[in-house]
Amino acid sequence: MLPTLLNITANTLKYKFFKIRVPIVLSISITSRCNLKCTYCYSEEDNRNARDVSPEEIFKTIDEFYNLGTRVVMLQGGEPLIHKNLDDIVNYIKTKKMYCSITTNSINFERHINTLRKLDQVQLSIDGNKELTDRNRGSSVYDSLLNAIKLCHGNRIPFHLHTVITKDTTTENTLVPLTELANKYKTYLNFCIPAPTGSAKDKNLATNKQIHEFYKVILEWKRKGMPTNNSELGIIDVIKWGESHSFDSFIPSRDYIQKNKYSKCVMGNLVCWLDSSSMLHPCAIRFGQKGFAYSIKEFGVKGAWERLKNIPCHYCANSTEFNNLFNFKIKSVINSLKFVFNRH
Repeated sequence: MLPTLLNITANTLKYKFFKIRVPIVLSISITSRCNLKCTYCYSEEDNRNARDVSPEEIFKTIDEFYNLGTRVVMLQGGEPLIHKNLDDIVNYIKTKKMYCSITTNSINFERHINTLRKLDQVQLSIDGNKELTDRNRGSSVYDSLLNAIKLCHGNRIPFHLHTVITKDTTTENTLVPLTELANKYKTYLNFCIPAPTGSAKDKNLATNKQIHEFYKVILEWKRKGMPTNNSELGIIDVIKWGESHSFDSFIPSRDYIQKNKYSKCVMGNLVCWLDSSSMLHPCAIRFGQKGFAYSIKEFGVKGAWERLKNIPCHYCANSTEFNNLFNFKIKSVINSLKFVFNRH
């Protein structure tokens, strides 16, 4: 872990002081297939039965990103546990001594338990209590998640609980059961605003006021001891954002960013997202938007990465944690290190 952290720090400093771009973090969708239909998914519904990326393609892509400086790989979907070659993919990434995490809905979790033990972090998606989670995700999903939580805890697999903020989850009734789970199983909560793409464009999006007010509650609860890896600085950034912008209008003027002293956006400069159709994006917010993605099949990994530097983004409410971390905001760095080492 230490060599990886030192490599990440060195490449972050190169960007901060010399503007040398390195794709430190790669979020990669290894499949667009999914066994659920969550009401706020940033993927399009008609993509959920498409292909898995072949292991050979993934290995080649990982090699090329590794050579560019990538040391963190976040496995995404669709639902990555569906991929029939998941075990081989995780093993390959770990042989390169890269930090590897996965985001999952927990279906078929136990089937992959030996592979999941090798991961540095598992992100389990949950919406609150059983009623709310099953309403947003599907019948009996909460029971599956609870089983996955117990398996992670029992097998000493680092994990945390991830909640997308929707119109249904912006109440203290969401925080109570989630906090109880996190405390019981010695882990963290993570909250995020949904990307206004895919299914989330039309369904279940919280209003600007709901998000703004809910983040105030999250801040209050964090200060009282709620275990969340959302940093206090990142939460405050979102609260400030909500006072001036709607959350589905993510890109403000550069003057506004400078005036309010937001950290410079690192998406497309230190972080990137590769979807299952081989399109490289700066972030999930830009999924499906023309002019904000480049094909690694057409341009190659290096060529597609180089083209991302022309993305005209300054900052958005969805990227506060990455931006504060990679801009060396000390409280965010400390908060992230606690999370990486899973210190409750």
